[in-house]
Amino acid sequence: MAILQAVAATAVSAALAVTPAPAAKTITLTAADNGRHIHVHRGEYVLVGLRLDPRTDPTTWWHAIDESGRSLRTLPQIAMSMRGTTLGRFRAVARGEATLESSRSVCPQHGAGPTCHSMQGWHVTVEVR
Repeated sequence: MAILQAVAATAVSAALAVTPAPAAKTITLTAADNGRHIHVHRGEYVLVGLRLDPRTDPTTWWHAIDESGRSLRTLPQIAMSMRGTTLGRFRAVARGEATLESSRSVCPQHGAGPTCHSMQGWHVTVEVR
């Protein structure tokens, strides 16, 4: 009887050891999400892809995505972005709130500076639970 219990316990342990943990949820944000307030759980990922037509002047592309707050950790990029696309990758690490922000010049630059002084902003507030 003891041997049978030991074999059953070993089989259950082996089955649990090979069962992969569920993948963490990923939230994807785009320029259309500007101004949103989203909720994520610790361990989840937030991916940002701000895209413009790749034929637009590169001086009008989105700047790098800034993160403020202590709830998200900026992760290195593992994907190659296409022309006209600015990517950001973050992981929710602590309860609290963080803000993701970027901006871009609306008008292309010429030799002496921009042809206008209009800027477009983008921001999303992320609440980590």
